[in-house]
Amino acid sequence: MNKKIKERILTSLLDELDIIYIHALPHDELIIGKRGLVGQEVEHGIILAFGSFSSSNLSFYHNGLSASLQFAGVWEDVFIPFDAIYVIVDDLREPSFMFNFKASEKEKNSNKSNTRKKSKTIDKSGKVINVDFKKKNK
Repeated sequence: MNKKIKERILTSLLDELDIIYIHALPHDELIIGKRGLVGQEVEHGIILAFGSFSSSNLSFYHNGLSASLQFAGVWEDVFIPFDAIYVIVDDLREPSFMFNFKASEKEKNSNKSNTRKKSKTIDKSGKVINVDFKKKNK
């Protein structure tokens, strides 16, 4: 879907509502602070809350949006490419609306290959480390 349409939907919703939720699929350009994607998020993506108490410094760019979001009380800088936005909803339990976007074939293929080849985990110091499980060619 057109990136401009996603931006307009997001800005309108953020102007009118106290909180919205975005389901972002795994994407090469998705940045979730130092935390990264963990556990099942590596394969299925992450749901992020955008509201007056959970987000700040929201900015839109030609290819996505950036903001600071809270994760367990810790502020992290995030970047969400428009191509990674899969669902926008106002309430996780009883939504009054849901914008659901089709993942592009490029993203579907990219997500499958990234899931098989790489996994992100967090070491004891809280740093995200990449683990590469693909076989090396001789």
